[in-house]
Formats: sequence, structure tokens, C-alpha cells
Amino acid sequence: RVASNKTLLLQLLLDSFSAAAGQSDKDVHLMIGDRGWHWDKRQQLQACPELNCAEFDEADQRMIVAIRHFGAAYPRGGSVIVLTEDTDVCVALTSFHERLLPPSHKLYVLRGGSNLRLHDVRKAARVIDEKGGDGVHSLLLPMHVLTGCDTTSGFHGRSKVKAFDCLMKMNKEGTGEAASVRDALRSAGNEDHVNVTEEAGHADLSQSFVRGAEKFVCKLYGR
Repeated sequence: RVASNKTLLLQLLLDSFSAAAGQSDKDVHLMIGDRGWHWDKRQQLQACPELNCAEFDEADQRMIVAIRHFGAAYPRGGSVIVLTEDTDVCVALTSFHERLLPPSHKLYVLRGGSNLRLHDVRKAARVIDEKGGDGVHSLLLPMHVLTGCDTTSGFHGRSKVKAFDCLMKMNKEGTGEAASVRDALRSAGNEDHVNVTEEAGHADLSQSFVRGAEKFVCKLYGR
């Protein structure tokens, strides 16, 4: 791998997108490399620091930055269409759609390979809540991470469908056990539930999170 080739490729992409944007009367925002750019209606290319994303390595994370920026840049409303086949992205959008865009905006996922279909993310979240209980859609991402995603291993013999059905059933039960699971999943990613020690790369999870996660896994296996 030659680093200079990557730099040249990114510059080529920027020049190509800029040329295409120059033929349009619309605002165009670009994320090339670690930097954001904005081609405005005056046909001027400017840096857009709100889209700078050097701290994010994954395209999944950069999509989130772009979606949030759209909501802030166009507060009166609009539609965001995410073209992806990545399950991680779809789950994250469904879980966090309220945090990404104001209620006045619409959010869609376009997927399906050769048979593309447009999926309404907000509608999907509402349907999930109607079937599994209020707010259960916000638990999808931590459940997805716990049961296996790009960076974590899955459980033997337990598919995503079974994990989803288990979560939906537990959330509707309203028992103390279900409440413990809900609290644990909602706390996932919260710094208050992670104790980072001086030892590099080591972190201890809170006991409340561990207990709740264990209860969900045991329920998943019928225990």
C-alpha cells in the first residue's frame, strides 16, 4: 500500500464531486477523508468543519455525523435517505432516530440489492413499540451489540430473530427481571457504568449492567 495513492484518490473524488456539484443549483455536502466540505449555491467550495470526522474510523459512525448535521443545517425539515445493506447501520438508525433528527424530518433506509425498497425508519420504530412496549426500539442497538455484531461475537444457536423476540416478550412482561434487563441495556455505553482502570485497554462494567445482561442471556437460552 502506498499512502500517497490514497491521498491522490481522495483528491480525485473531491474534484469529481465538486465538478458534479457545480452543475447543480442545490447545496451539496461532502465527506472526503477526514474533512467535510460544502458546495453552496454560489458555486463556492468551502470547508465544513461540522462534518470533520477524524476521530471516527468506521463509515457507520460517519453516517451518523452526516445525518445529525443535516438536521442542524436544515431545521425546517427534509428527508434523509441512507443507502446501506449494513445491519449495524439499520439497527443504530432505528434505535437512535430521535437523537439524530428533529421530528420535522423524515428518515429512510434504501436497501434490497437488485430489488431496492425504501424503509421508513420512524415508522418501523413506532411499529416495534406498538408490539413490544413503549420505548423498546431504543433497546435494539445494545441488544444487537450484546448478541453479536461487527465487533462482538454472537451466541451459539440463537439467531437475531430469537434475540429480538426475547427482548420484545420480556419488555411487555413488566416483571422485575424485565426491568433489570431494560435498565442494563439502556445504560450500555454510559460512562457511569464503565470503570476504566490505569491498565491500558481494561475496563470494568458495573454490576447492575452485568446482572441485567446475564438475565437477558439466560432468558434467551430458556433459563
